Amino acid sequence: MASSSGRETSSGSSTIQNSGSEEDVEAQMDQRKRKRMTSNRESARKYRMRKQRHLEGLVATVAQLKNENQRISQSINIANQRMKNSEIDNSVLRAEMTKKVRSSVGWRHFVKLPASQGL
Repeated sequence: MASSSGRETSSGSSTIQNSGSEEDVEAQMDQRKRKRMTSNRESARKYRMRKQRHLEGLVATVAQLKNENQRISQSINIANQRMKNSEIDNSVLRAEMTKKVRSSVGWRHFVKLPASQGL
């Protein structure tokens, strides 16, 4: 008699499943293996795509930061040049002021006016 497990019983002894069942089991295992390999390949492909998008994002960020860095450097250079120009202008104005103060002091001595009455 055939049991529901696919084994034949004869006077209390059991026999191995027929070769058709073994082939079915192997076919199922092969199918699972192929499915797993396909799934792994798809996962690897998706990972490579994510990695590529991330890399492209990083490259774009680097380009943006380089542009911003260049713009800031130019602004700093312009500010430094303006500061140097202002320092030169201040030096010229101080020299002119010193010259006028000395001239004014000399003029007061020449006229012999008290400092409070002079310019």
